[in-house]
Amino acid sequence: MTEEYPRIAVIYTGEPRTIKTVIDHFVKNVLTNKNVHVFSVLETGKYAEIEKLLLEKMGEHIKSISWFNKIEFAWNILKNSTLQNMQIEDRWKRYLADSGSMIEYYQLYMAQNKVLEYENREGVKYDYILRIRPDTIITRPINFNFLNMDADTILQRLGLISEKTGDTCLHSKQNITIFMNSLIDERRMNCENIDNNYENDNYICALLEKNNDDFSWLLNQEENSSLSNTIIANKLHNFIKTGNYVLTFRVNVIYFMNRKYFDSISQLGIKYGTYNLTKESYYWFNSESQFQSSCIQNELHIFNTHRELEGRSICSYEPEQYYDANGELLDTNVFFFLKRS
Repeated sequence: MTEEYPRIAVIYTGEPRTIKTVIDHFVKNVLTNKNVHVFSVLETGKYAEIEKLLLEKMGEHIKSISWFNKIEFAWNILKNSTLQNMQIEDRWKRYLADSGSMIEYYQLYMAQNKVLEYENREGVKYDYILRIRPDTIITRPINFNFLNMDADTILQRLGLISEKTGDTCLHSKQNITIFMNSLIDERRMNCENIDNNYENDNYICALLEKNNDDFSWLLNQEENSSLSNTIIANKLHNFIKTGNYVLTFRVNVIYFMNRKYFDSISQLGIKYGTYNLTKESYYWFNSESQFQSSCIQNELHIFNTHRELEGRSICSYEPEQYYDANGELLDTNVFFFLKRS
């Protein structure tokens, strides 16, 4: 693989509750090359303190720092209008009004505008988008060079996955789903105690397997045992580089996608509640379902994965569940978790 790194815009949004204790992990494990840039939109009253921290820690990597405030007039007009038009019970409207579900995507929308401003001003164009919260610990460096993976490496990885799954068809849905889910975190190739999902199977929507893209083409060839390894590798190579997919960790906690498809997702900031494509989901209006519905609406393949400890941190964080007495990770396969307090 070559060392020509693509341009990555990191959308860094949320409340910086524990940022002082997690930011070093972010710098070390996300800002792994000079082409990874950060666009932050944070909700805090400590503007000067947090801005100083971001600039000191991220240096030339950070390209934009913006702030969100719940009392902003424009935000409240949009929020009230959105809730008024949503056909849900009043108790859920009250929940959405007070929670971070809608705010999350409004901040995403704000950050997207900053990315556009920077691209237009500097005459550059980002290749990919990575979204991360400021209370997230990434446990090991992300090697974005997977985007330059060559055919031999692709086949080698598929071979390792095939050995683990026992599925001898390299291009089976099971094998290539695990392959896609292990792009950012190679340890997901182990397949052990990891939920590897191709989320599109869970929804009533246009069957993406019928679309004319490289992943869909491979799925339609699953019964073709004579398909050459060269064709498999070339199709996956093209899909990794330019494909209509999103790689997600615990649905919408962390996600990675091609820049050209991100605009549609950022529109959730002003279109929240207009999507309802999740299959018979009572909670179609929550942040996870809205994200998934938006992806489906825009014909994106969703590859979602998480381990039990990663998912648990969404609701609670207890240090002894993640670290031993020496400060070492108890589960070295954990790629991320949220440190909320």
